[in-house]
Amino acid sequence: MRDEHSMTSAPDPAQPRASSRLRLAYLVSPPIQYQAPLLRRIAQEPDIDLTVLFGSDFSVRGYTDAGFGVGVKWDVPLVEGYRHQFLPTLRDTGNASFASPISRGILSRLRGPAYDALWVHGYATVNAIHGILAAKALGIPVLLRAESWPQKTQPCSSSSAWSTPSSPSAPSTPSTGATTSATTSPSSLCPMP
Repeated sequence: MRDEHSMTSAPDPAQPRASSRLRLAYLVSPPIQYQAPLLRRIAQEPDIDLTVLFGSDFSVRGYTDAGFGVGVKWDVPLVEGYRHQFLPTLRDTGNASFASPISRGILSRLRGPAYDALWVHGYATVNAIHGILAAKALGIPVLLRAESWPQKTQPCSSSSAWSTPSSPSAPSTPSTGATTSATTSPSSLCPMP
């Protein structure tokens, strides 16, 4: 006889999805102008039910680009043609960084209605980490899309510190003993020391 407090190690039978469409949540900081056409295209897919969760709307409102020191207001539609939600913010400086924006409600948005997967734009922000941990807690698989670039750069010269094939400091691959190298030109960028 089994009482209400007993447990079993047998897995529960899998619940079939109510729809044959994949419910995909995409977590990203602000709307990004070059991603808008991609998101519109994904939203047209008959097998994908896309919802984009934005951490901020600063790119829609207009903002000052810190790198160029100029105001930016996009003249293309950033949020048309796909379902999206702007998450409530706890912190939004008007620029994307590790600690901005910080949104609340990511876990509750992922919990209901349930998503089949979370697509995260990068992993170097509080919101992205929050989303990844929330998805993990809910058993939702995470898809990661990321871009990387050197954060601090300076112009390099042909006599840069990058190793060359003949350099004794060039790292070697343990399995093959092959050395790695990078070539530079005066117009390339190198990490700052």
